[in-house]
Amino acid sequence: MKKNFISNSSSSIRMFKSDFMESLSKVKYYVPLIVYIPVIGYLFYKSFAEINMSVISFAGWFLLGLAIWTITEYILH
Repeated sequence: MKKNFISNSSSSIRMFKSDFMESLSKVKYYVPLIVYIPVIGYLFYKSFAEINMSVISFAGWFLLGLAIWTITEYILH
């Protein structure tokens, strides 16, 4: 089977014409973790401590959100 040659370059391709937009498209792998893990922790606490949501209800909402996210990503891409 014939193999497709992609690139030997370690740099990523340019996605935007604007330098500003291009600078916003590159981020270290740990930045989303630093931003979103506290948000997830806060919402997890809020759902159990303040709203008194059951574990089954939480799991249901989580799975619904996961399904909606997956379908949205599929449609947008």
